[in-house]
Amino acid sequence: MRDPKCIFCNFTDKSVIVFEDSECFGLISKAPLNKYHVILIPLEHFTDTQDLPDDLLGHLYATAKKLGKAVRSASGAQGITTIHDDGIQKTQDHFTLHIIPRFSNEKIGGLFVREENVGITIRARYAREIRDALKAVN
Repeated sequence: MRDPKCIFCNFTDKSVIVFEDSECFGLISKAPLNKYHVILIPLEHFTDTQDLPDDLLGHLYATAKKLGKAVRSASGAQGITTIHDDGIQKTQDHFTLHIIPRFSNEKIGGLFVREENVGITIRARYAREIRDALKAVN
């Protein structure tokens, strides 16, 4: 299903599309973190990772792998960061998978600020809580 109000469900500017198949398309970001930043978007409207069918999620990541190789080749990047946001950090209400080339001289730096080591006790508690939560996940 497509959302008539969604910018990605109604995207039409073919000049910035780098890839398209029956399930998804990739385009150059309008607000890139780095040059050659590609956003991979499912054709159907899904909000978060948890909404995506497993086969589509697999297809998106396999496609991101292929696009990452092409982006790295085209841009001369030293690496690729593949990332997506769910929930409050999203700028659009449509699942997107970002393929971001990384360069040794880039200005964006790290995407995350890491906390100091919280210790094995807290890490073990987090692990236990996640294992418990996994039991409730379908």
